[in-house]
Amino acid sequence: MPELLAFWNEKKGKILPFSVLFLACMLAFQAGRMIENGKASPEPLIIKIPDYGALPPEQSTGSSQTQTSMKSGLEPVATSAEKANCLFVGSKNSDKYHLPSCAPAKRIKPENRRCFASEEEARKAGYVPGCLR
Repeated sequence: MPELLAFWNEKKGKILPFSVLFLACMLAFQAGRMIENGKASPEPLIIKIPDYGALPPEQSTGSSQTQTSMKSGLEPVATSAEKANCLFVGSKNSDKYHLPSCAPAKRIKPENRRCFASEEEARKAGYVPGCLR
């Protein structure tokens, strides 16, 4: 017992502030858990990711695609002939061109997409190579 008393007298300047801080942190943590458990659980968060390649519902109703795209401000979906000429893709907001299969090219919004038939055409337009894998 005298050893314990001697240890306490020697270290109490360090042990006491640490103990008080530790207890305060534990109480704050427990109070936060108690407050959170008293609340009703919120409804789940649902995040909808838009599909920029799909047409909005009003464009699939059978009306003329050109008239509908003029109303909504969207460009019509490219035909297979237009896709054949789109060997390289660039964005109006960037100076790089990519292959259509590259991840950066897939993230380009249709309204910002620029198609190029060749690398030479893209370079003449001021674009530099991006991901060309």
